[in-house]
Amino acid sequence: MNEQIIDWIIRFQRDKDIEALAHLKDYCFTMIEPLIEEFTEKHGEEAGQLLRLKWDKRFYFILFLQNIR
Repeated sequence: MNEQIIDWIIRFQRDKDIEALAHLKDYCFTMIEPLIEEFTEKHGEEAGQLLRLKWDKRFYFILFLQNIR
């Protein structure tokens, strides 16, 4: 895993660093957006829009599940 990403995760987990969380969201968005597009094709535009609105609200929870150390 990229050292910068690890640093952001640790800073967010340890210090609740909002700037680190913002960097992680920006980085992950490029990977998540194609998945949302695929989901939208399967389940419709309304479902895709809802997922776009909610993914980042749950994003921090996933980071707490990561065991980096």
